[in-house]
Amino acid sequence: MSDPARVEALVQAECAATGAVVRKSRRGVGVAVGGSSVKAPKPAGTYEVSRAVQRAAPASTSARPSAPPPHADADAESLRRAAVHHWRARMMVKLSSLYSDSAWDAQEKPRKFFIKHRGFGPTHGRGDLPHHRRMFLRCALASAERASELAPSSLECATLRACILSLANAEDGADAADAALSRACAACRHAMRLHERWAGDASRETFEVSVLHSPGGSDAGHGVGSGDPSPAPAPPPAGASGSVTRRIESLRSMAAYAAHALADRRGGWDFETSWVRESGDGWIDEEAEKAVNRVAAVVLDDDDDGEDDDDDDDEDAGGGWDMWQSPSILDYSLAALRGPP
Repeated sequence: MSDPARVEALVQAECAATGAVVRKSRRGVGVAVGGSSVKAPKPAGTYEVSRAVQRAAPASTSARPSAPPPHADADAESLRRAAVHHWRARMMVKLSSLYSDSAWDAQEKPRKFFIKHRGFGPTHGRGDLPHHRRMFLRCALASAERASELAPSSLECATLRACILSLANAEDGADAADAALSRACAACRHAMRLHERWAGDASRETFEVSVLHSPGGSDAGHGVGSGDPSPAPAPPPAGASGSVTRRIESLRSMAAYAAHALADRRGGWDFETSWVRESGDGWIDEEAEKAVNRVAAVVLDDDDDGEDDDDDDDEDAGGGWDMWQSPSILDYSLAALRGPP
């Protein structure tokens, strides 16, 4: 299987299966869809799916998005080359999210489930969840790095790379290496600059998303193997990670996390971290707390608690676990740095 649309459907099925199990555990009932109780999708196994992600490639890179903006010609080819790497990075981050403590707690027999569907060995246990998350994040980072190299002016690629670096540091916690923290801080700064650079161009983000989220072009699905048409993926929304202002604030918060950690270790601010202090914005705890709440509401489908959040920019209305719509990768990364409440 090499069609990204089909492989992405497998990844979504893995996420849906885990999310449904979590919801059932929290509510004590089956998952209701359209008024009827349905079973969660049967997991195919994250290792099998991850291999499919690594092998997937667009059948064609000649298709062009409709109505590209005037500046598109200079960047369109680089974005098309970067699209499959950007897509692989997103899929690997999604797979890493399946090894959460909540997914473990939701299982009646967690070790049996993770041995059968998540690649655990007979001696693995709950303490091995971080190891598996790191493994998938390393794969995601390699693809994100390649995407950024191929499309150096892409704000979407830069944001994804900064988020994955921050996620890796969140997993390592106090053991995060100075070099990793420095890379994350610099990546956040680079992504912020690109957001500021393209802030006046409303069509830029829409153009990038139309290319990067559809490896191989935007033509209708083409047959693979049996000749059946590929399932058409839902078009990602423009502004998939929230407003520009909120994204810059989130990136600044993630940079502050890395900068403060480095400053504490080095006994003061230096050329790598002083820009965070000079910007006048430190760790934005309120923004991080909102990110934690958005992630919890969507990952656990906890939208029936009667709580309203007016600051979500209408991007949490989709429901389900899709970090590119609700919550965004920035919410997910910022919440990981914030840690449990």
